[in-house]
Amino acid sequence: MSQDSKVKTTESSPPVQSKARKTLPVLDPSGDYYYWWLNTMVFPVMYNLIIIVCRACFPDLQHGYLVAWFVLDYTSDLLYLLDIVVRFHTGHITKVTSPHLPFLFMVGDFLLAVMGFATIMGSMSSVIYNMNTADAAFYPDHALVKKYMKLQHVNRRLERRVIDWYQHLRINKKMTNEVAILQHLPERLRAEVAVSVHLSTLSRVQIFQNCEASLLEELVLKLQPQTYSPGEYVCRKGDIGREMYIIREGQLAVVADDGVTQYAVLGAGLYFGEISIINIKGFLEQGILVVDKGRISSRYVRTWSFCLDLASLVPTDVAYVRLGPHTPTLRLNRFLRVPRLFEAFDRTETRTAYPNAFRIAKLMLYIFVVIHWNSCLYFALSQYLGFGRDPWVYPDPAQPGFERLRRQYLYSFYFSTLILTTVGDIPLPEREEEFLFMVGDFLLAVMGFATIMGSMSSVIYNMNTADAAFYPDHALVKKYMKLQHVNRRLERRVIDWYQHLRINKKMTNEVAILQHLPERLRAEVAVSVHLSTLNRVQIFQNCEASLLEELVLKLQPQTYSPGEYVCRKGDIGREMYIIREGQLAVVADDGVTQYAVLGAGLYFGEISIINIKGNMSGNRRTANIKSLGYSDLFCLSKEDLREVLSEYPQAQAVMEEKGREILLKMNKLDINAEAAEIALQEATESRLRGLDQQLDDLQTKFARLLAELESSALKIAYRIERLEWQTREWPMPEELAEADDEGESGEGTSKDEEGRASQEGPPGSE
Repeated sequence: MSQDSKVKTTESSPPVQSKARKTLPVLDPSGDYYYWWLNTMVFPVMYNLIIIVCRACFPDLQHGYLVAWFVLDYTSDLLYLLDIVVRFHTGHITKVTSPHLPFLFMVGDFLLAVMGFATIMGSMSSVIYNMNTADAAFYPDHALVKKYMKLQHVNRRLERRVIDWYQHLRINKKMTNEVAILQHLPERLRAEVAVSVHLSTLSRVQIFQNCEASLLEELVLKLQPQTYSPGEYVCRKGDIGREMYIIREGQLAVVADDGVTQYAVLGAGLYFGEISIINIKGFLEQGILVVDKGRISSRYVRTWSFCLDLASLVPTDVAYVRLGPHTPTLRLNRFLRVPRLFEAFDRTETRTAYPNAFRIAKLMLYIFVVIHWNSCLYFALSQYLGFGRDPWVYPDPAQPGFERLRRQYLYSFYFSTLILTTVGDIPLPEREEEFLFMVGDFLLAVMGFATIMGSMSSVIYNMNTADAAFYPDHALVKKYMKLQHVNRRLERRVIDWYQHLRINKKMTNEVAILQHLPERLRAEVAVSVHLSTLNRVQIFQNCEASLLEELVLKLQPQTYSPGEYVCRKGDIGREMYIIREGQLAVVADDGVTQYAVLGAGLYFGEISIINIKGNMSGNRRTANIKSLGYSDLFCLSKEDLREVLSEYPQAQAVMEEKGREILLKMNKLDINAEAAEIALQEATESRLRGLDQQLDDLQTKFARLLAELESSALKIAYRIERLEWQTREWPMPEELAEADDEGESGEGTSKDEEGRASQEGPPGSE
């Protein structure tokens, strides 16, 4: 990362955005104010969507409340107008002869109808499932993480950040799992797709310029897309550097330890591996929320949304002067604002803690709107054909009870519900218009019912998937134990363990639930949940914060049943345990006598995972630990601890010293053995240093010999070349010249003869 590039990007960054934010009311599209405004816009859109058609089809409703309709109409128009203003201030970031034949024909039609209906239902379910599966493949499921944070009582501020991160992915069409999406393509084809998408970004990186194309193709396949939230640290000073980052979009700042002072701003195409803080906000232009009114307006007026918003506010009410105020159909252009309703629903589904319940409520609302529209059209058709002309249309309002507006709407709604649900005794239509209306409604009912079934299947599938993600599937284990004829007592214990997990909302796969979050955000969530537990462990106290964050990500939750041994005396110690909840007993070999009881916050087994010189017990367990009831523990393996400590040698030394102090208090440290091991280690290190020195001497001697050999070879080559030039000046004898001429003429023959002679051997060899 050159200094020129830093200066260049710093100059190109907007210098006075902080002042602009104070004076311009620009809304963040992922913020709370914009979200609540979208929910406000639901009311005028739903009003126009439901009431206008109802007023157009029920004249009594239009005439009886004219003043109220005018007030509501122009209130919704005012909200529509304010919505355009909000968009301009939103930061941006689509015939039969046999009497038996009729019965056979009807039976065949019924069977065909059942098969056709089942096919339609299956197809719609498949379509909805594929849509949801594709959506889940592109964007990680936020419902699992939200449920996890709710169960773990994560603080509201961190929960809000996680939800905003998910919402940013969906709004701006960001993907975090490109590898999984392209995994089924052949490697060469996958490389071509990845190259076409990311090669331009990789080519901007200075260290990769002028590299071979094959090298860039392989590097492109290794790129892992990551998205960071505003104010989130990509890396901190002193962190262990295991990755390099290439900025594809957005701006990052190199900041001081206070997090405010900026040294440089990095833009798209640059790379870094040092100290940076990301700054991605709102509608994204280089990841920064645009607050300039001119640029926001210019972008908005070039979109289809502006055309639709403008068309929805065309003052068609002017035609009231000619057609009269009782013509609500003039306001049908207000339906063009329906996309805002869908946007509000999408944001609410992302934010709500009960997304499946919201999807069901949204589906029921759609069903109500469809039936409402159909009932209004039915009443309008009945009025066109004539009330009471046949049993199918609405009865004559002159009959007692049928003249009231409430009765008219409820009867029409009830009749439409019967048609669209295909239940109930519906009068047979008698006119062509009635037949067409019934056919259209039946087709709509089939498609609607299939859509409802598919949507409900999808919701139930998502609920089951979320449930399976939180709790392991016990059906497979029960089937396995049944096939393997496991004894009933052990089978009962396994089933009780699963039941305890579900009843008490215990989780054993937290890593899989949080896997889609960025590493830094995932660490923050894990820290907020588990750091207090890790801080109780004596050997981890006063350690670096970054070390504890990495250790928190390595903790594995485990749950033990009553009477189950966590470890036995003499076992090889490969893990340490931290008690999160429950009680464990240190028992004798008989399993009954209790020496001590360990409660929440205590830990054991920590000495066995740290290689301390002079440890008299070695890496074996020194006691039997048994769970008294259901106990929740955190397990930290030796491999995970070693992997983390390999990057923190000072922390490793501190932890070994603390472990040594603990062993001294327990009289488990052999000082002499420790001194012997230290002396042996020092002797081994001394021998290694001696071997290194000898190896260096040998390498030096070998280099000298090689240099002398090269010098001698060069001198010999010079001498041979000099002799060749000297011999060229000597006169050639006549006999040798004639022999040379003869040899050139019979060169081919002589070569063949020489070849045969070489195979037969020299003459007289016998």
